[in-house]
Amino acid sequence: MIKQVIEVVLLMLFSAVKFLFSPGVVAARGFNWFQTVLITTVGGWLGVFVFFYFGKILTELWFRFRRKRA
Repeated sequence: MIKQVIEVVLLMLFSAVKFLFSPGVVAARGFNWFQTVLITTVGGWLGVFVFFYFGKILTELWFRFRRKRA
């Protein structure tokens, strides 16, 4: 059970980073159509939220760094 949960979480993380390739990888791991759509969709949305907020923090740090150098 725990191994399956870890596998799904890792596949969601993969979907968050490489959404284009994740449906094929999830399907190749033996998940059915509905599970593949669910895992890749949740992973993709997690990626959107994480990268959106992480990108905002990086942008703020970049502008602070640039102001100090100028």
